[in-house]
Amino acid sequence: MRSFRWPALILSILMSGIPAAFAHTTIQQLGVAPLLGVSASTPEIREKVRTHPELMHAAAQKIGLTPREYRAFYRKFMDEKPGWVTIPRHLDAMTWAADGDVHAEYDVEIPSGVNGWEVDLYERHQIVHIYIPMICGNLSVLRTPRRIVAMRPPLPPRRIFAPVPPPPPPVIPAPVAPMSVAQQIPPVAPAAVVHHPHLFWPIFGAAVVAAVLLSHPHHGNTNTVSVPPSGSGNLGTTTPVGGGGTIIAPGVPSTGGCSCHSSGTNNGTTTSTLW
Repeated sequence: MRSFRWPALILSILMSGIPAAFAHTTIQQLGVAPLLGVSASTPEIREKVRTHPELMHAAAQKIGLTPREYRAFYRKFMDEKPGWVTIPRHLDAMTWAADGDVHAEYDVEIPSGVNGWEVDLYERHQIVHIYIPMICGNLSVLRTPRRIVAMRPPLPPRRIFAPVPPPPPPVIPAPVAPMSVAQQIPPVAPAAVVHHPHLFWPIFGAAVVAAVLLSHPHHGNTNTVSVPPSGSGNLGTTTPVGGGGTIIAPGVPSTGGCSCHSSGTNNGTTTSTLW
């Protein structure tokens, strides 16, 4: 039976050794044992925090702040604008000072409606809320678990297809007016005019002779027209004409001049013409 008495004795010793500081504490009035005292503005409380580093470090250790957490609190409190809030009634720990020593109370309940400054430190699994009440300057802390919302995996990117433009309207050719027969026949190029200078004077002489004969009526008399070639000894050929006359056609034409002779007898009168 004695073997069962030793564990009970040890358990009773351990239970009696738990410090009373971890028991629930209700504070009826703040400011009786202040840490930094009353502060009326943010610049005033910042100046007290800056000029009492030993006091602030001791208070941070009492409420369980790590050196890294206190450095983060100090940087945000001095460089950024701390929040002005109504401090919650339940706190994990609150410091106070008496006779130059820093003390702490745990699982603390304070009066309602206490205003002060707040700095929040966001850690992986918790949020560390650090408070300094305006009425006493007691450094306090409240740790709350950080809710981590499970994020669903991102959806695959949506494939957005560009709209297909409608096909262009069909091109309808303009109606073509029917072509006339004259328009359908291709134009004929004009024939090239070939100039023959050697044939000009004989044709010209023949035309003159014909004009003379027509201008002088004949009455059954014999007329002879001699057209000698130009620059040639050939007298050409003779051709009988109406009324008993004869036309002597020229031979091969030449580039020289042309002289024509006409003679005839009209009513017993002989007429001779030279040109």
